[in-house]
Amino acid sequence: EVVVSAQQFYAKRLTEPDVTWSVRDQHMANSVLKLRQDLELLRGAPPRVAVLAHNSHVGDGRATAHARQWNIGYLCRETFGAGAAIVGFSTYSGHVTALPERGSELPLKHVLKPALPSSAEALLHANYAAHPGPKVLNLGMPGDDARIVDALRAPRPQRFVGVNYISDDERRRHYIDSRVPEQYDYIDS
Repeated sequence: EVVVSAQQFYAKRLTEPDVTWSVRDQHMANSVLKLRQDLELLRGAPPRVAVLAHNSHVGDGRATAHARQWNIGYLCRETFGAGAAIVGFSTYSGHVTALPERGSELPLKHVLKPALPSSAEALLHANYAAHPGPKVLNLGMPGDDARIVDALRAPRPQRFVGVNYISDDERRRHYIDSRVPEQYDYIDS
């Protein structure tokens, strides 16, 4: 099954590069379903499964500028409905280990630039600065954070740093316009 998925991924990469994201995430979702099925057979009851993946995979992609591509967040919401709880992570600044450019062989530790002023990360950072301490926002029931969650409903740049980090072209390479409360159920800021 893994070999077939890999073969599909690489074949599509050559002929239809725009769909390879969906092919890869379909494989991830199928793996989750298979694991869940196997665990249910072993335990006799449906298990709870936690999927750890990059925000661009785990968040519901329909809430981003890349809505035409499937991702595991979308597929889990479609499969499990309210039984899926999606948690996103936000980074205003800090460090990331990534390749400096395509074709590089050794990842480097990079200092992230502060997030763009109009970004979801900047808004979450300002909220954290006003209310310090551990912060996980329940985007469905925001309580005291309703103003912030409402502001996140409008499309705004959201940072995604993947395999590569190219700081001199950050907006184009590392941000996607997103509606955060539609993408995640919770976000760690």
